[in-house]
Amino acid sequence: MRIVIDMQGAQTGSRYRGIGRYTLSLAKGMVRNRGKHEIVLALSGLFPETIDSFYEEFDGLLPKENIKIWHAIGPTQEVQSENRQRREVAERIREAFLASLNPDVVLITSLFEGLGDDAIGSIGLLEKSIPTAVILYDLIPLINPDSHFRNSQVHQEWYKRKINSLKRSEMLLAISESARQEALMGVNFDPDSVVNISGACDTFFQSSEEAKGNKLRVWKKFGIEKPFVMYTGGADERKNLHRLIMAYAQLPSKIRKCHQLVFAGKMPDSYIKDYFETAKKCGMIDGELVIAGYVENQDLLTLYNTCALFAFPSLHEGFGIPPLEAMACGAAVIGANATSLPEVIGWTDAMFDPTSVPEITAKLQQALTDKTFHANLVKHGAEQYRKFSWDDSGKKAIIALERFAPQSSAPMAVSLNVEKTATFEPRRLKILAIKLDHLGDFILSIPALTKLRAKYPYASIDIVVGSWNVDFAKKLGIFNRIHAYDYFKKKSSEAPSTTEAILDNLITQLDQYSIAVDLRRQPDTRFLLTRVKADIKVGYQTFNREIDTSLDVAIPTHLDVAHKATPHNETSISVQMIRIVDAIPADPGDFVTYPSICNEINRVPDTVAIFPKAGMDAREWDAAKFSDYVNLLLKNSHIREINVYFSNHADASEFTFKSHDRLNVHIGLKLDILTESLAKNSVCIANNSGGAHLASYLGLTVIGLYSGHEMASEWGPQFLNGYVIQRAAPCSPCHGAMRTDCPYDRFCLTDIPVSDVYNKTLEALGHKSQSGIKLQSDGPTTIRQQKNTDTIVRLLMKSLGSLLCDANQTDLLNLAEIIARNHPTYSLSPDLRSIKYGERVNHRSALIDWVGFSGVEADFRWTDAHVVEMLFDCQEGVSPSSSLTLFFDTLGEQHIHAYINGESTFEGVRSGSNIELELSVHNLRSSSNRLKLVLPNARTPGNGDGRKLALAVRGLLIERKQQVAESQQQFLETA
Repeated sequence: MRIVIDMQGAQTGSRYRGIGRYTLSLAKGMVRNRGKHEIVLALSGLFPETIDSFYEEFDGLLPKENIKIWHAIGPTQEVQSENRQRREVAERIREAFLASLNPDVVLITSLFEGLGDDAIGSIGLLEKSIPTAVILYDLIPLINPDSHFRNSQVHQEWYKRKINSLKRSEMLLAISESARQEALMGVNFDPDSVVNISGACDTFFQSSEEAKGNKLRVWKKFGIEKPFVMYTGGADERKNLHRLIMAYAQLPSKIRKCHQLVFAGKMPDSYIKDYFETAKKCGMIDGELVIAGYVENQDLLTLYNTCALFAFPSLHEGFGIPPLEAMACGAAVIGANATSLPEVIGWTDAMFDPTSVPEITAKLQQALTDKTFHANLVKHGAEQYRKFSWDDSGKKAIIALERFAPQSSAPMAVSLNVEKTATFEPRRLKILAIKLDHLGDFILSIPALTKLRAKYPYASIDIVVGSWNVDFAKKLGIFNRIHAYDYFKKKSSEAPSTTEAILDNLITQLDQYSIAVDLRRQPDTRFLLTRVKADIKVGYQTFNREIDTSLDVAIPTHLDVAHKATPHNETSISVQMIRIVDAIPADPGDFVTYPSICNEINRVPDTVAIFPKAGMDAREWDAAKFSDYVNLLLKNSHIREINVYFSNHADASEFTFKSHDRLNVHIGLKLDILTESLAKNSVCIANNSGGAHLASYLGLTVIGLYSGHEMASEWGPQFLNGYVIQRAAPCSPCHGAMRTDCPYDRFCLTDIPVSDVYNKTLEALGHKSQSGIKLQSDGPTTIRQQKNTDTIVRLLMKSLGSLLCDANQTDLLNLAEIIARNHPTYSLSPDLRSIKYGERVNHRSALIDWVGFSGVEADFRWTDAHVVEMLFDCQEGVSPSSSLTLFFDTLGEQHIHAYINGESTFEGVRSGSNIELELSVHNLRSSSNRLKLVLPNARTPGNGDGRKLALAVRGLLIERKQQVAESQQQFLETA
């Protein structure tokens, strides 16, 4: 299994705090205990000053080539709104880079970053097929937000985005049982998907005579003159440091005269100022409170070893590494009895109530004056810290992530794509409609409600209405459950009202929904929509930023103003409500139903169906490979049955299979018999053929073996578990019907190894146990998907298109350079936005993918093969009937055959410089287009013909026919 660890948790400002130490130590623990697994560390190039340290930290633990660096354009800090586009682009760039590493699982070490720095973290924006796990430290802003969070809209929006990403992860690795419980309560994660891997402290932190020997130097460096009470960590509100200062200030004067209070750790200047002000107000004199700032590890070791007492008063921790480090160094440790700290400190007598200043004072005094208690604290700490180990945490993380390991031991060939192509899958939707108005308003909502039911005929639909509308709602027969909530009063003249208790009671009755809609245009009921738990929330905007940002779809509206009609006032209220239903994001399966085409299906486990033929031979995997594949299946005693289907004897005669009691060859079955037979199988292997699509419709897991004849995204199996294995080919789709049409000997299909198809078949049949006995799994199969670099970059280009509509050529070229650095094996130039009518695109353009051309020269690109292509996207709304002008030079006379999207548009001889060849075309598309230039009659070099085209392309221009005609008319008039 390949585990890719996103190490940004040790690159941002967090590297100075517990998160950074946790990230680095856990990664080392995982690397030391990786066993047969491969671990790759992914670093962000936006923090260049941190890169070298990782090579030093992992020297001898991990090969240097397993440390990968990705690049993006900064700055991206979310606190600055002008960075939004760069951040969104960088998120997709990062996901594409991680996908190109071909991971079985990605582990994010710190997701909640990027508000005030250039950390980039997202899940599932670009590539949803790669499982992602996240280390969960805590959910403090969700469960116990501080005043800064409560008063910062930017902070809240950033955190909401991160929570949405977190929900798209497959697994959480919690750093304590306390953090695990927060995930279960705060974000409704499945308990099996949240694993407590605990934490530890680095072995560097230990009781050390050498560290104690540095006491005078270190104390002098930080202004420490007396035995001291120590704290180290962050400075945010939850750290509770003001209470610690107040509690220390209430100690008897004879204790304070003999001690100092020392804070070690990087803290903002504004916080430091506040701490000194609190100390002054509490009567502490200069020098009693020492704030050391950021402390290097060697000095921190000395402080731990020489402190009189370590106090950790935090109100909320995910784990709490500093108390563990202090115990490991022989310090007496006391701390708050809150969240995870009881797990870490492990002794009730060492704990205090962090909200009680007198209780903190009492515990400080006891630890500083009671020698027996102090000695017991030290003794307990020396035993407690040994219960935690980074090796143990690393092993726990590895074991948890092993659920994402591929089922076959043999890796896929890196040049192959394995893509899920299914579009139509069962959708078990739960929908909530909110309509709190009076009877007349409810009647007017019936068209929208019936359209909602028509759009989702198989969904479970609940509704919340006023109690006076419950009986009427029942009569409609639309809803599965009806909830009463009287926010409005029965009389319209009475002001609406509710209480938190009534609202909370309603919320507890409501489920988790796929979609929730509020059918009222006026903003006064949207508060309920914000409280509902739903994946998608749809309603009219309220002009309240906090509410509107919580909606996934906020439909533009107008405020009602006295004595002034708005467009909405002039539109039927029923139509307004229908617009809400129409605004729900569409899914291809919304209106699709599946008529049954066979009797009840009794699937037989561990059975394989095979369709070796296709409608045209250019699509067919070789007969010899199918024979080898069947032989492999027969050697596996756990495969119960293999069924091979042919439409006629002529097709079957091309194949030779050994006779076997588990192998059945079916020839010329009638459709109903074929359907009944096929439906009993578990998995189907087929070329792009009717058999593949029939098996997909019947619910089999289908693995299609596709050539470059067409794109898997267009013609792959569409139902349930449909997948395609395909060799990347820059000439795809070629649309050639015969094998002889391909000048490259169909490498796109013949290069698919038998072993890869066999391994994917075993994976599709289910999770094998370690003994290799069980193939069949319960529930739907998910095959591990895999994409090669070209496919990943094309996916990235498509995703970036809408973000770059206003980008200039310089921005696009900078981005192209970044993508080239991240994907050095990408064979094509990035295609970043649509080519527009009437704008000549030169040879340097990042808008064209050049295939079969040499590098960029001063004025043009030379051809480098006997078949070359330019791939480009046209703008939306392109007219199919247009003119494409190609600007080029030739080396001598050149015989050229030009094709647009597979259709011949020119053949002839041209020679000279600055040639303008106008190609009249009628099949341009607003998606990808392909201009192919061929040297007629040239054979492949393997056949002894090494001739190449000798063209130097300068650029191209696309014009509407009308533009061309107008230009010609203008020329004639001028003449």
